[in-house]
Amino acid sequence: IRSASITVNTFPSAHAASVLAAALAVVTVAPAAGGALLIVAAGIVAATFVGRYHYAGDSPAAVVTTLVVWAAVSLVRW
Repeated sequence: IRSASITVNTFPSAHAASVLAAALAVVTVAPAAGGALLIVAAGIVAATFVGRYHYAGDSPAAVVTTLVVWAAVSLVRW
């Protein structure tokens, strides 16, 4: 088995953004389960950098973007 590498820029990290968005969605309906998922999300966000899937700024940018979008959506009355 040969090693593989990602050769394109992936800014911000979709891995980090999607896992955090999913955890935040669960937090709104089931806070305890969402809290547990936030811990898992933090691990995945860290792993994207530690595993060298993303540059150091990719995951924090995804977290900030996700939090801004989540906050904006939270202000809208459904």
